[in-house]
Amino acid sequence: MVALAAMLAGATGFGFGLVSVPLLLLAGYTLPFVVSANLTLVLLTRIPVVYQLRAHLTARRAMTLVLGSLPGLWLGTLVLTSVNPHWIKLATGLLVIVATALLVRARHAAAPSPIPGSLPTVGFIGGFLGATAALNGIPVVLLLARDRVKPLSFLVDLAAYFVLSNLIALALLDARGALVPRALFPATLLWLPGALAGNALGITFSTRLPELHFRRLTLALALVSGVVTVLTA
Repeated sequence: MVALAAMLAGATGFGFGLVSVPLLLLAGYTLPFVVSANLTLVLLTRIPVVYQLRAHLTARRAMTLVLGSLPGLWLGTLVLTSVNPHWIKLATGLLVIVATALLVRARHAAAPSPIPGSLPTVGFIGGFLGATAALNGIPVVLLLARDRVKPLSFLVDLAAYFVLSNLIALALLDARGALVPRALFPATLLWLPGALAGNALGITFSTRLPELHFRRLTLALALVSGVVTVLTA
């Protein structure tokens, strides 16, 4: 399960939570456990991506997303410890489905102009969703897909965002007492080898995938993530 999730994440830059979060919840793990484990595994598996594709990194874009995520992460940690996440996940899934459908509809049109302030705004939304449900990649993915960022830059910018944002999220969860130690040890330690292997296969696949197919796969996975989020809310 973890290896499959990591392979999808390696190929498209995201999708780890899409596979692992619903299955771990169905297996009986609590939401704080799932969030703690997923944030840690994504952080650790994205580090090799940043190193391997560092020549394609747009540092300004990645850092703007990270800085934008800070207030969202803080707010999300408060919500995780005090509010039922059902309605948040339901609304998130519906918005993702609508946004992805609009992107699919507009995929043959000319590349749109950048939206002022979109990076910090999307970073904020991603931070909030990351701290509440380990779904911080979906808003960022939709924005990068809309702006038609080149696949390798897409992968490494998203990976850099995940590494830094997830590290901050884990620190905030720990400060709020919401970090689950068992999710870090032994769970993450046991799952990490499979996650790294799956991640490596996914990266190899993504670097050989034509840009058009990469965009189609990304949008398809985003759409599925919205549906799964709604069904598991």
